[in-house]
Amino acid sequence: MKITSSFVILIVLAMSLPVFANGLNVWLYGDTQNLSNQTERFLGARLAYRFGDQEKYEAGLAVQRWPSDKVNVPQAYAAYALIRLTDPIPIDNPFPYAGLPAKLMAEIYGGGQVGFDFYHNGVFSGPCLDVVIEKIINIRYEYQIASEALGQFVKDGQKLTFGLKIEIP
Repeated sequence: MKITSSFVILIVLAMSLPVFANGLNVWLYGDTQNLSNQTERFLGARLAYRFGDQEKYEAGLAVQRWPSDKVNVPQAYAAYALIRLTDPIPIDNPFPYAGLPAKLMAEIYGGGQVGFDFYHNGVFSGPCLDVVIEKIINIRYEYQIASEALGQFVKDGQKLTFGLKIEIP
């Protein structure tokens, strides 16, 4: 899989953020298959700023990459916004091992995104719902709609992604 230069730049910037960034989030996520039984995989990274009362809101930029033999540079850029819908909620730990807490704290975020594939004149957009467990593990549901040339390779549908959220205090 080829990694484009902008994806590498985003990773390097994300790694350097803890030095001087207050109130930023870095999200790294991906999937292997969407819920509509299609096989378009993607990897993504988001960089966002938290703001508002108790940092309830988040707005940021994202990059998504669809590894594919059909598309030479399957990369798109997006803007997104999220709002924290709940205060931390205790949930049962599904892994009851010694040393792990019996309850984990989870937060639910809702929002939307709109993105562009500048290389192939495509647009994707849709709503999303994130569940963040212990402020680091992210499970994301989204309905993604792709149009123009991007829609030929990435089908509309539901996606479930897994990833990490890194908060910079």
